[in-house]
Amino acid sequence: MSDLPAIFFQQYFEVGPPMVILQAKAPEFKILAANPAFLKITGTAITHMEGKSLWDAFPANPEESGTSNRDIIEDSLLMTIKTKTAQVLRGVRHDIPLTGTDKFDKRYWQFASSPVMDGAGEVTSLIYNVSDITEAFFNANRQEIELALNEQNNDQLQRQFMRAPIGMVFINRDGYSIDYINQAMRRLWNRGLTENLIGQSVFEVIPELEQQGYHAIFDEVLATGRAFKVQETPLQYKRTDRVKTFYLDLSIEPLYDTFDHIYGAVGFAVDVTDKVLSRGRLQAIIDEKKLVEDELRHNEERLVQILETMAEGVGIIDANGKLTYANPMAQKILGLHESEILGNNFGERKWKNFRTDGSPLPDEEHPMAIMMKTGQPVYDHEIAVQPPDRERFYISINAAPIRDNKNKIVAGIATFMDVTARRKIVEQKDEFISVASHELKTPLTSLKLSMQLLSKLFDTNPTSPQVAVFIAKANNNLSRLVHLTEDLMNISKIDNGKLPLKKARFNLFKLAHDCCEYLTGDDAHAVVIEGEPGLQVYADEQRIDQVIVNFVNNAVKYAPESKKIILKVQQLADCAMLSVQDFGIGIPAEKVPHLFERYYRVNETGIQFSGLGLGLYISAEIIERHGGQIGVNSDPGNGSTFWFTLPIS
Repeated sequence: MSDLPAIFFQQYFEVGPPMVILQAKAPEFKILAANPAFLKITGTAITHMEGKSLWDAFPANPEESGTSNRDIIEDSLLMTIKTKTAQVLRGVRHDIPLTGTDKFDKRYWQFASSPVMDGAGEVTSLIYNVSDITEAFFNANRQEIELALNEQNNDQLQRQFMRAPIGMVFINRDGYSIDYINQAMRRLWNRGLTENLIGQSVFEVIPELEQQGYHAIFDEVLATGRAFKVQETPLQYKRTDRVKTFYLDLSIEPLYDTFDHIYGAVGFAVDVTDKVLSRGRLQAIIDEKKLVEDELRHNEERLVQILETMAEGVGIIDANGKLTYANPMAQKILGLHESEILGNNFGERKWKNFRTDGSPLPDEEHPMAIMMKTGQPVYDHEIAVQPPDRERFYISINAAPIRDNKNKIVAGIATFMDVTARRKIVEQKDEFISVASHELKTPLTSLKLSMQLLSKLFDTNPTSPQVAVFIAKANNNLSRLVHLTEDLMNISKIDNGKLPLKKARFNLFKLAHDCCEYLTGDDAHAVVIEGEPGLQVYADEQRIDQVIVNFVNNAVKYAPESKKIILKVQQLADCAMLSVQDFGIGIPAEKVPHLFERYYRVNETGIQFSGLGLGLYISAEIIERHGGQIGVNSDPGNGSTFWFTLPIS
């Protein structure tokens, strides 16, 4: 090759068959040049291989063990350098990587390596001619193999056939006997090199083939001449100590003699069990991952639904204290839209935070700040919140840290609820206990004093007129005690749902008249009863009497300057209405909605009146249990009208 003029070789190199020039230096065999035909047949670019090792440019297929035949190719190249003569390899498999992917194209090649020597006769490079014989390899028949075996390279081709990585077996139609079988097929069948299989029926060597229908498949190939090809087909047979399932790429093709008669078939087999099982395991992992992801997504959606529908406000902050989530209830409690909340700090100055005693709450004392600093949950921590355009309200906060897999706090979550009403009830209950103690103590003290004075009078002057006075005072105080006790008992019954109603038909006008008889002797008030004298209702007369007396007592108590009280009984459609009107100072509009709440006591103009603040609450419960309505119309400075309705039937 060194005597060939360079210009002629260059022209031949550019237009000739596929070839590549290699540096004659093992083990790299770096690529020095590659002609267009080589680039085309391998689907590569010179920039991807020039200067690279032959093995780096054309790596082995990792999914197909034993398909690179690097040792065979390397031995051939070393033999060329050593003998300084051309070497030929036929039927060698070496898969080609597909550009831009991690996949490989299955290829079979014929390689011819020729030495290029310098002036001193030393081999400096190698001209490597390649021919793609993949199609011919798979279409090979017995006649072609026999002819090839009779050529000059008979021994080498026989060696390559025996060492080919793909399993091959030639089967004669006469008794399905084995004519040739290579090492790869013996390994697939777990038959040693010394075991004589030639002449035996393939169905005797591997009886499972007949059980799985391959006898009929062979017959069809022999009868029709149509090849049978399948990929990754499951085949059950006993390779070691027990029957197992293997996955094979199989091809069974007819063999023709010189007269074009089918005399047998050649079978090709590649064990792809590891690939199939690996892909199955990979698919199982993918499926499991998808199930986990679906479950996580489902749990996330379910969590969002729970958060979105919770009766408590929920807020989430990041590690910097900025709010990243606020559920609808949080927005409702704070009176702010989500866009006004997200991105702000929990100590945002748009709304002011206070301690429960009314003093300003420093940011570092906020439950979220305490939780983020200590890393410990905070429970039922109450603070007051003052929005810019609303009344101050109170919230109870529970806060907990959110940690990553390294136990580092990355966020915080808080749930909170409006406890303004709860605090109000507690305050009212505390006030009620104080009032109840006072209200019970006053008549008891007076009663005790009256009894002591009576005792002295009986000892000194039993006929004194003062005896009757003290007895009257004692009875009055006893009545007050009875009234207070009844209110407390009624509250207990209401709480337990045991406030009984004994309904009967009675005259509502007459009941109103009877209730007011005790005021007829009171010169300070003139009671006027108006309406329909014959109006009948179906209700608990004793309970309705209790409501009317409460209305009238309130009119006398809270309107002391009002000389006139009007009771009106009238029919409205299918219900009866009773109202009690006074002409006192009236009730401020902001207090009207609270009048029928438990423990609520109106205290206007600084005047204190006795009572537990339960009368109107009990009255409202009685009327509502009758299916009626209760209310008040008040005009500050001009008086109030308390009313209720009852179904007629």
